[in-house]
Amino acid sequence: MNEKKIPEQIEAIAKQAWDSNQRIAMQIAGVALDKREAAFQTAERAMNEAALVFGLSDGQRDGWIAIQMNAIREMVKQIDAGGSPQGGHA
Repeated sequence: MNEKKIPEQIEAIAKQAWDSNQRIAMQIAGVALDKREAAFQTAERAMNEAALVFGLSDGQRDGWIAIQMNAIREMVKQIDAGGSPQGGHA
């Protein structure tokens, strides 16, 4: 099979983003339900600021943030369901 190897830098960045999303999800899952949406909005604003610092264009920034926030929201759902941010059960 002719599999392409993911460059180490890209793999490291993806892992760090995933790990960061897990930590953010754990923090948000610990927030009272009536304050969660505000916590999600805070996380999204922080990601937007980081994307600006990274120099991402509007389109790149919007796509990157959407992917990250979707992952975080799904992780919080998993945590709420009694599992872990990886999708398993503790």
